[in-house]
Amino acid sequence: MLLFVVKRWTASASSYGLVLMPFETVALSAWLTGEKLNSALLLGGALVLLGVWVGAFSGVRPSPAPAASVAVAGEAD
Repeated sequence: MLLFVVKRWTASASSYGLVLMPFETVALSAWLTGEKLNSALLLGGALVLLGVWVGAFSGVRPSPAPAASVAVAGEAD
């Protein structure tokens, strides 16, 4: 399934889908095994989603790294 997503979706859509995959897994696991979801798990999931949202939409862009100069052999100062 991961290869299907990576080949057919844009990078942005893939990254959002992959971030949500653990939440889908927890929900499916709880449904299949009858496991109870507690408030700590749900709060942790909400914190992860909040962090992803802040990171994605904060508007702060890292400045590009300066290009490293490469000395060619025989051209030493």
